[in-house]
Amino acid sequence: MIPFKKIIIGVAVSVIICSGNLFAQNDNGNEKINDQQKQVLINTAYAQLKENYIFPERIAKIESVIQRKFDNKEYSSFNTLFDFLEVLNKDFELSGNGHHLDIFYGPQYVKKIKATQNNTAEKPDKIPAEFVDMVKYENFFLKKVERLDGNIGYFKFNKFEELQFSKEPIASAMNFISNSSAIIFDLRENGGGSAETVHFIMSYFLPDSTKLGVFKRRINNEVVELWTTKDPLIKKVPVNIPVYILVSKNTSFAAESFSYGLQQFKRVTIVGEQTHGEGNPGARFIINEKLYMMIPTAINVNALTGTNCDGVGVTPDIKTTATDALPKTIVEVCQILAKKGENNIYKWMIPEYESQLHPEIASVQFINSIIGNYAEGKKISQENGFVYYTTESGKQKMSYIGNQMFSMDGRNDYRMRFPKTNKSIQFVEFVWNDVTADTLKKLN
Repeated sequence: MIPFKKIIIGVAVSVIICSGNLFAQNDNGNEKINDQQKQVLINTAYAQLKENYIFPERIAKIESVIQRKFDNKEYSSFNTLFDFLEVLNKDFELSGNGHHLDIFYGPQYVKKIKATQNNTAEKPDKIPAEFVDMVKYENFFLKKVERLDGNIGYFKFNKFEELQFSKEPIASAMNFISNSSAIIFDLRENGGGSAETVHFIMSYFLPDSTKLGVFKRRINNEVVELWTTKDPLIKKVPVNIPVYILVSKNTSFAAESFSYGLQQFKRVTIVGEQTHGEGNPGARFIINEKLYMMIPTAINVNALTGTNCDGVGVTPDIKTTATDALPKTIVEVCQILAKKGENNIYKWMIPEYESQLHPEIASVQFINSIIGNYAEGKKISQENGFVYYTTESGKQKMSYIGNQMFSMDGRNDYRMRFPKTNKSIQFVEFVWNDVTADTLKKLN
């Protein structure tokens, strides 16, 4: 499956069967496309918008802008499907004033929509095997769960995959980090997914029977209330455990609802960049055998604010770049936990992560001053631009983290700190993670 922007799973599936095969098969799905085929695709999109878009008042402008560009041959130079959809999706978003209007390439998703169009419960036995195989192969888009130093739980996933597939893997991951002193969710590359899965994970952090909001649908003016999930798999995370969510400009839709919702309940701290701004739920609609369109079909109303982050995005509590979000969060967590005085490990961890935020380069003069032989047959050398510490047990690479200090490759229990002096180096200090220290004399 090849995304044009990102693949997002909507909270509901509605289908309009439209045109069939428009293109000849190509090995990578990126077919040639002519103007006649483009017009068929655009007309199908118009029809689906008119039937389903939550903001019908915007459709006239969308149709006017895109049709004018088509009639003026502004799409004619885009001769492959992917190139055409890249520019067309931008025009849908800009003319519709919504970030959640996009056409995607995804034959597996199209087959899944067809198989479940008359089965709103989407029973597993009705879902095509190749779709199930795909989400299993992707491990339900769960990328990493880890216990970092200091008993900090870290969970990175790039989609809120549908709960019928992902519930047990998510519960296993949450159980793994359930005893953490702090928890970090990494949603910097999360493009959205299932609202049901969002509510399931939110329920780990909020009391049972908490109203999250409502979905106001266009079809039949339906109003659906949203509540936390009560499930025996959910092991509540105590309210005294700090929780952080890392976000970026690529964080969108369901990932934004998750972040915005927990932020409004003051249960999390958001760190990173302003998010994409897709706050309303959508559904997938078939364009043809290979393409489907995401269309917002409801307005998401938060129970506390009466609104959402659509068109604006989630505003981080701590603004920083996507790259710096993780080290900045770990520094923040360590500072909070260090104040509790429970463990010296947090004071130990701070300098290394601060060095990632504010990297320093050791001067040539300083490096030259530490190279040489030390007591007990040990030495520090420089090879191919790297500094190494050698003992009878082997050689370790040293990485400068600032303040005359080096971390050791493969060792997180000690660092080497050199005295600040204008004279020649006389010794090196070994600082251990229990904040004790030993010294080793420099011989020459």
